Amino acid sequence: MDSFPHPEDNDPNEDVYNQWHVEVTMGIDELRAMYGVFDYAYQTWPGAPRRPLEEQEYLRYMKNRLFAMILEYNLDHQ
Repeated sequence: MDSFPHPEDNDPNEDVYNQWHVEVTMGIDELRAMYGVFDYAYQTWPGAPRRPLEEQEYLRYMKNRLFAMILEYNLDHQ
């Protein structure tokens, strides 16, 4: 992947957002597992220049998005 887009930072009409997309339905256990994968990848990120700096930013962004979904689930299912 050459770039790591952030949807709220970009115009939705840009080419990267007009490309193929997918929607996924999963349970909370799968979501928590996915969060764990992103958290581990973020915590063990080897650093630049070994990996692109944008990758670390994207891992943090995705980790935060997944955490927000987990929090929403927790609030809705107390």
